[in-house]
Amino acid sequence: MAMAMAMAMEAAPAPVPLPLVLRFRNGEDRFALTDQPRQLPLGYAIDAPSIRSARTFGLLDEYARVHAQHARGGPGAVPDIAAWDRAFMEREVTDTDELHDLFMAASTLEMDGLSVLCAQKTADVVKKRTVEEVKALLGIADVGMTPEEELKLQHDNDAILCLR
Repeated sequence: MAMAMAMAMEAAPAPVPLPLVLRFRNGEDRFALTDQPRQLPLGYAIDAPSIRSARTFGLLDEYARVHAQHARGGPGAVPDIAAWDRAFMEREVTDTDELHDLFMAASTLEMDGLSVLCAQKTADVVKKRTVEEVKALLGIADVGMTPEEELKLQHDNDAILCLR
């Protein structure tokens, strides 16, 4: 009997991933696959306001898949995940809007490794820039600081942003 149960278990088909529908802030729907059918809301779209575009979703998906494959090991896994992370950020995150979208989505979805990469990229973008350049880059309006206060803030930030 135990042998029959074991054979039946081996013959049972693997669970088929089901489509998960995400609706982005811009109204676009995107399908993802999940092998956890209990988490599917019967085919209704799930709002994903932290993911603003299919491109951002694709980046999240690529990051998650490569890291999952690396954790499992075996053939096809990335041997040096830190090098892959650096190349991924350099290749895929080419402007501040994409960096912002990816950072917000990774933080919301609690993808800590990707959040750290985005934080480092943000630090790299703003370090060694003047206060005026950072304000322009980030669209920050004047907050009424004196030039001396801004210079002190810049000096303090230069010390803080040495994350490496």
